[in-house]
Amino acid sequence: MDRCSVPAHARPPGQLYDEHMTASPRFGASRIDGLDVARALAVLGMVAAHIGNSGRRGPAHGWGWLWIADGRPSALFAVLAGVSMSLMAVRAVHRVGAAHRVEALRHTRIRIIARGLILIVVGYLLTALDTPVLIILANLGVMFVLGSTVLGWRARSLALAAVVPLTAGWFVMETTGAQTWPHVPVVGVLWSEGYPVTSWMSYVLAGMAMGRLALTSRRIQALVATAGLSLAAVAYSLGPMLDGTGLDPANMPGMVEWASVEAHSYTPFEMFGNLGVAMAVIAMCVAVTPYLRPSLWPLLATGSMAFTVYVIQILVIAAAGYEVVYIPSNITMVVLCAALVGFASLWRWHAGQGPLERAMTRASSAAADAVTSPAVRGD
Repeated sequence: MDRCSVPAHARPPGQLYDEHMTASPRFGASRIDGLDVARALAVLGMVAAHIGNSGRRGPAHGWGWLWIADGRPSALFAVLAGVSMSLMAVRAVHRVGAAHRVEALRHTRIRIIARGLILIVVGYLLTALDTPVLIILANLGVMFVLGSTVLGWRARSLALAAVVPLTAGWFVMETTGAQTWPHVPVVGVLWSEGYPVTSWMSYVLAGMAMGRLALTSRRIQALVATAGLSLAAVAYSLGPMLDGTGLDPANMPGMVEWASVEAHSYTPFEMFGNLGVAMAVIAMCVAVTPYLRPSLWPLLATGSMAFTVYVIQILVIAAAGYEVVYIPSNITMVVLCAALVGFASLWRWHAGQGPLERAMTRASSAAADAVTSPAVRGD
């Protein structure tokens, strides 16, 4: 991160501060298109994970390269959620100025909590459809609520905090978590079989740290991409090395499982690897999108309404039946992805913001406006 333009002793203690709000007057003035492209890759990657055929399940002769969609798109989705949360706070503070910094942070925190509650409700509604897909939305909603509590932390503190669930989340799951209120609504998602918040909060915290960086800076993009690729390379190579050492699980219980890099195993190695991939994808998308915006516009439109697109694909799977997941077809996957991109492009072209995104924005802003001063409203 670049040096702050305001001395450390001059910053209000305990309040949100981002040096780029002062260093660049235009920081936060508009969406970062590359983030929407990355969101599109995340949500379409989850479609591929749900109904695509990589040859590992269902009929043979799948597309082997679809292994990239195993676990990584959903991790990218969570990291991007963290990035968005930080950007919401930074932009709110930049818009109202230093005099209303604390109130702007409170307004943003309430907006994020409201969005989290909406995701929880929608997540449970989609789960009630009883599809073979593990729904991420309720878990992500809880992560929104938890993330709102550290919204004012600096990037370094957020990055350090992310390391704790990355390394310890798996052990909590294996020792005590899975046996503690596993079926209690909302509380159970802390250590659920899919997307356990105990581990996955690390992705959101890491994303929040990234959101505090000047992501449009070439230097920051290069640093984030290099760090991400290095992290992924180390995790994905060291994990299999330990996993294949021939250690006897009877003598070292849990050692082999702890080193796994299998998708959704939630081990430190798998999660560090997924985080590295997410960092690299985000940095590369932000770097190339300004130069390829016309070509990438359909993906940009899709990513700008990732919530809507995610819900639609679950509704389609529910209507199509279990077979679309248990007997995966890449033809079906391509058709659905194309239909989702086409829908998003037409909607964005004619109506702007996605339907669920618009409803969420209005509801969360109304909730925040109701309890904060007029000086920070209108975001």
